[in-house]
Amino acid sequence: MMCKNLFLKDKKKGGIWLVVAKWSAVIDMKALTKEFGVGSGCLRFGPDDVLEAMLGVKKGSVTPLGLYKSSSAPVTVVLDSEMLSTDDTKLLFHPMRNDHTMVWSAGDFKKFLQISGHSFQLKDFPHDESQ
Repeated sequence: MMCKNLFLKDKKKGGIWLVVAKWSAVIDMKALTKEFGVGSGCLRFGPDDVLEAMLGVKKGSVTPLGLYKSSSAPVTVVLDSEMLSTDDTKLLFHPMRNDHTMVWSAGDFKKFLQISGHSFQLKDFPHDESQ
């Protein structure tokens, strides 16, 4: 399952979110703004310098694998529940650069999050398979 990753920041309060979802997930930024308790218009893609400092990657290479660099940083991880439907689901991520792809099982990905010190929230995103 190809995954897309959004690195988001509250421009006023500074909260950081990493949203990881199946490629077909429809991400409604206005809905996320309300769900995250962020003021209207304040939820933005995180700036390049913050992305590099928090996850160790450049724009275009956002990956949950960068979370190993941010074990003490306040990154809220939000995962598409469809990705974790079974531990055997194969997830495709960029390994810290966007010209390669690696495959992990959902079970191994959950273990990685635990080892890296990150809990996660599950979200049921709508999906548009026609994209």
